[in-house]
Amino acid sequence: MMRIKSLIRKAVKLFFLVVILWQTSRFCHHATEGFTLLSIQSNLSFHSDWESSTASTLSKETLDGILNQKFSYLNKGAQAYVFSSEDGCYVIKFFKHNHLRLSPLFSWFPLPRSLMHYRDEKAAQKKQLLEKDFESYKIAFEHLQEQTGLLYLHLNKTDYLKKNLILVDKLGIEHLLSLDSYEFVLQKKAQSVFEKIEMCMKKNEVDKAKNALSSLVNLVSCREKKGIFDTDPNFTKNFGFIEKEAIQIDVGRFSWEKCPLDKGRMSDDLKNWLFKKNYPELADHLEKTIQKSL
Repeated sequence: MMRIKSLIRKAVKLFFLVVILWQTSRFCHHATEGFTLLSIQSNLSFHSDWESSTASTLSKETLDGILNQKFSYLNKGAQAYVFSSEDGCYVIKFFKHNHLRLSPLFSWFPLPRSLMHYRDEKAAQKKQLLEKDFESYKIAFEHLQEQTGLLYLHLNKTDYLKKNLILVDKLGIEHLLSLDSYEFVLQKKAQSVFEKIEMCMKKNEVDKAKNALSSLVNLVSCREKKGIFDTDPNFTKNFGFIEKEAIQIDVGRFSWEKCPLDKGRMSDDLKNWLFKKNYPELADHLEKTIQKSL
């Protein structure tokens, strides 16, 4: 009887230990928004299609100077974790490889033939998604550098950077990593569309606000004329400003394949926000500018 009670006590302790560990894991995941060094690591091998004729618009000295700074966690998107430089001028984006690979158990565990086919399909889908993401970044870098603020493209592992970078996560914990071993992009940091318009209107610079909105529409028209299309257009989330010029900060959904592009849908959130902030004159200007560009 005593032995049974002892086993029960041990089982209860083990249960609570598992619950505590699970809750701690969930808390850490939530607190860091899922970022770990493991989440941005990959076992990808060299792929010639991911190489660009010019990997950087910067000299080695300028690039080293930028990367000598610490980069602190800023936010995350569907494809990457984003970190901002100490001087506030640049962001570095690391791809979320944990979303682009099968779980180890699902990859290695023996499965019935029926499930093996499903596993192979999932692996192929994730590979295709990765290839589309990398192709989009390459299109942006080679054809839309000014319009996207991209400065450096690193889609294959290398051995020549020989550069360590300090990343500071959302909890303030520092991580040291060798950039040669990671896939990443370096980009100019932009001011958000909301911040730009608000800043202009607080200074009563209505014309500057209108010019900023026109710059957004012109940017999309310029991209379309180059035959580059975006399957995830959104003025409020995917665009920003460097001084007075608009740039597209999210470049992960570019394609040479023509797709229906509804500028009205692209601007719906922005127009709603302009009306909410009681800027009907700006909303009307945005609509007229879009109509002229069609």
